Amino acid sequence: MKPLELIPDIRTRWNSTFYMIERAFCLREPLYNLAAADKELSLYLLNSIEWNKLKKRQSLLECFQKATIEISSEKSPTLGQTVPIYNYLIDNIEDFLEEATRSDDIINAANNAKNKLQQYYPSSDGLVYVIATIIDLRHKLQYYIDNEFEVGYIDTYKKQIKELWLTEYKPKNNENDNQNNNNQSSLAAYMFKKRKTSFTNELEAYLSEPPENFNMDVLAFWKVHENKFPNLFKMARDFLAIPGTSVPVERVFSGVMDLITQRRCSLNPEMIRKLMYLKAWLKYKNTN
Repeated sequence: MKPLELIPDIRTRWNSTFYMIERAFCLREPLYNLAAADKELSLYLLNSIEWNKLKKRQSLLECFQKATIEISSEKSPTLGQTVPIYNYLIDNIEDFLEEATRSDDIINAANNAKNKLQQYYPSSDGLVYVIATIIDLRHKLQYYIDNEFEVGYIDTYKKQIKELWLTEYKPKNNENDNQNNNNQSSLAAYMFKKRKTSFTNELEAYLSEPPENFNMDVLAFWKVHENKFPNLFKMARDFLAIPGTSVPVERVFSGVMDLITQRRCSLNPEMIRKLMYLKAWLKYKNTN
């Protein structure tokens, strides 16, 4: 069995307070035995009231820990999760505040966290977040309906994705014509007419279908349905490729010191960049 150590609270490390408290509860009994056997350490023994306060802090911080893991994923699209995660955090804080007593000193911290989330929440109302949420087949427009967004907001979001579809992704008539032989017979033109029409209505067809199960692999879905939604697939590729945070990118380039050694200190920046990309691609390929 691997020995467990206490985890320190580090201001610059995400969720370290949560992990510190979680580990403390895991080692509660041995910590008590150690401190009780030493005169100086016994001064730091926590009573039941203090342990209960820690438990409340842990319950509040747990939602942030889960949200961090979800939004920091590097194997699945995360931009479309941004709005849902904001709402998840705010809802959890509001539930916590409803259950907390007035004398609880953690109320101020919970309110400050909620205010900070609401301060940045409007930034998740931008076009890129809206499109990413809708093009994520687990959410679509249904996410906003299920979470009781105002009808005006939902209509705006639908209008935004339609405008983007019409201006950037919907194939023009001449593009559809070029997909077939210019010298095709009238019979062939008639036979392919229905298919060409369906291409232009890809967005409506996609939105008319219910969202998929949350466990669905988003990228695998779009790969399988590329032929069904060839032009909408391009929109999904453009927006789902954007990470919700910079964490995956930072993970890739944090290993640059393993690449640049005393024997390889003369590599130019462009070569370093390409080698880091290659290393990341090979790592991803090996995990699949």
